[in-house]
Amino acid sequence: MKGIINVFVATLFCLLSTWVTAQDSTIIEGYAYENGNRGYLNVVQITAVNKSTNMQVNQVFTNEDGFFTFEAPAGQTLEITAIKDMFITKSIELTPEVDKKNFVQFEIKREPGYIFEITMAEKREDDETPVDAISGTRVEVYNNTENEEVLALTDYPHPEFRVNLQKGNHYTILIRKKGYLAKRMEAFVNVKGCILCFEGIGSVRPGVSETMTEGNENGLLLANVALEKVFTGKKLEIENIYYDLAKWDIKPQAETQLKTVLQLMKDNPMLIFELGSHTDSRGKDDYNMDLSQKRARAAVDYLKENGDLRTGSITSMGYGETQITNKCKNGVNCSEAMHAVNRRTELKVTGMLADVRDKSLLQMKTEERLEAEILSGNGVSDQIELLPGESIDDALARIKLENEDKPKPQDNVVSPEIDDIKDAKDEAQVHTEMLDDMNSQNVQVELKDEITDIKSEVSDETQSNNKNTEDKISDKLSLGKLNVDVPQLSEDANGIYIAVHHGADRLPMTHKIYKTFPDLNWYPASDGNTYYIINRNYPSEEKAQAYLDEYIKGDYPNAEVLRFVKGVRRK
Repeated sequence: MKGIINVFVATLFCLLSTWVTAQDSTIIEGYAYENGNRGYLNVVQITAVNKSTNMQVNQVFTNEDGFFTFEAPAGQTLEITAIKDMFITKSIELTPEVDKKNFVQFEIKREPGYIFEITMAEKREDDETPVDAISGTRVEVYNNTENEEVLALTDYPHPEFRVNLQKGNHYTILIRKKGYLAKRMEAFVNVKGCILCFEGIGSVRPGVSETMTEGNENGLLLANVALEKVFTGKKLEIENIYYDLAKWDIKPQAETQLKTVLQLMKDNPMLIFELGSHTDSRGKDDYNMDLSQKRARAAVDYLKENGDLRTGSITSMGYGETQITNKCKNGVNCSEAMHAVNRRTELKVTGMLADVRDKSLLQMKTEERLEAEILSGNGVSDQIELLPGESIDDALARIKLENEDKPKPQDNVVSPEIDDIKDAKDEAQVHTEMLDDMNSQNVQVELKDEITDIKSEVSDETQSNNKNTEDKISDKLSLGKLNVDVPQLSEDANGIYIAVHHGADRLPMTHKIYKTFPDLNWYPASDGNTYYIINRNYPSEEKAQAYLDEYIKGDYPNAEVLRFVKGVRRK
């Protein structure tokens, strides 16, 4: 019996010794750098996971020297992974030992693509006048191929910024600042045979071939972006708006340029424009005046018919030959080229609104996609609300499937009560028929905003029914902010926190920020911005700022340290 007890005690001792040893911790440190000795990499996410339990042991970020260090249990096999945007993820296995230096290195290869560095300045009026760099801008980048926001900076304090462009993608870059015309650029990276093509940028330097690595895998490109000051009376010439002789019909060749004007107006919703048409001096003065007025009206009608423009945002004006820009007036002999200078179409800023709020690029792109779905008749009839982890494509497919079994409405049904309508396109048609019926009864109807705003003096019953119908249609076609399944910052939050990002619109669940910071909360500030807060309280503002500068600022330039008292931001 005594021998059995001794064996039991010895076994228990061995088990306890093994357990204690397993609980010993050690330090792991190392570096992350780009392959080919191209330099150390900061803000690389280093994550250690226990291979046997699949549980995360630790997660840190490299500093500006590419260095990282963290504590981990000894004697357990870990999978350590290095993750950074635009770089290929790399993992290694390590079983750290006690009282031994545990050192790892990550040589990371950049994914195929380019770094695009933009410097913003005022537009140069002439070669002699110096121009100032521009800061305090709103910078947004959207990946049209992946349908996701890449970058969103508000009141960005620097005149330069960088964005990573991956191969096989089409990007939209939008830069805005109060007092300047918005600047929209399109970048095509190895799309449809184009290695790197830009629209909306005057020049890219140095030449593409000089900045590429072998095989055109990677490169660094620099561009100067000029922002134009905007003011009442500013004129913008619209090129390539041609008409047949003595006619004012919009030709197919002019539609492309008019669509550019539409985009300009959407990017600058606070501006009121006049579209003016001018002729040369040949022909009778009265005839030229009438012709120019018809041409200007035709162009504005096209814009109104093909764009969801705010009422009163653009007017037409024909000037005939009253504003000749050179000597070619009546009776002066001029060449055809000199006359052609006077046959022009111009946009003129005639007013500026102070109370118009810009939509974010993400919101504009989302609306464009949903409108395209509606016009294609794909059955988008419910308000788009993303489920946790769901992309817009998944949501559209889900909504289409949900609507396949819904009955179609009867043709020529005019009723203020619309219950069973298959999709938003059908609803809009029925609503139009209803409005036509109201107009036949001499009811004044004004179309306003994105769907309709019915302002009429009809019976209370008819007005109530109309309003119910309008509300239903507005709900169906709502293109508002996307809901995100991320908890709001607690009302009891007290202390120092880090806001990784803030902006006017909520970020969809597909955004990379949620992968980088899984413990995010959101906070709706009184300034209208949504702040994304790391749910971690820091002992002091100094330590929070140090962590922000070392690990976060590189990838999220508008991150900042915030203080909260009972869930309310304090300065």
